[in-house]
Amino acid sequence: MNLILRLKNNQGFNVAEIMMVIVVFAIFFVSIYQALLFYHKSMKGAVNKVAAIYLAQEGIEAVRSLRNKDWTNISALDEAIVYYPTLAGDEWTLSTTNPGPIEGAYIRTVELDKVFRNGSDDIDTAGTDDPNTKKIQVKIAWNEQAGSKEIIVETYLTNFLDN
Repeated sequence: MNLILRLKNNQGFNVAEIMMVIVVFAIFFVSIYQALLFYHKSMKGAVNKVAAIYLAQEGIEAVRSLRNKDWTNISALDEAIVYYPTLAGDEWTLSTTNPGPIEGAYIRTVELDKVFRNGSDDIDTAGTDDPNTKKIQVKIAWNEQAGSKEIIVETYLTNFLDN
């Protein structure tokens, strides 16, 4: 009879056990939520960076198309000015006026620098100015929750078409 009474007393859950289960489930679900939130932020940052890389490459291609039309489109530009590639119809131009953010988020700028060559005709920080080569730098800047971000893509363009 004593055994039967002990079994009857152990059949249910007490309040402490129920609270412990609730706390364990709450910790588990909060952890899953935080992991998903971190994943979402990471993916958004990666998507923004990929978009910025494509926009930078497009900026390089815009300057390259200007060079292909006429080298003076590049050589006549001032190295001390920041330019913004813009489409005028179906033609690229470099404007000194900021057209505003691309896709509501990205600012693209183009800067040009002189290129110097040493005695071996290699690009160097000092030497003779090469009027047929320009260093092109495209910057893409945007804001995220973590702060402002920027990527820079650089290349050299030459007057190989001799135009």
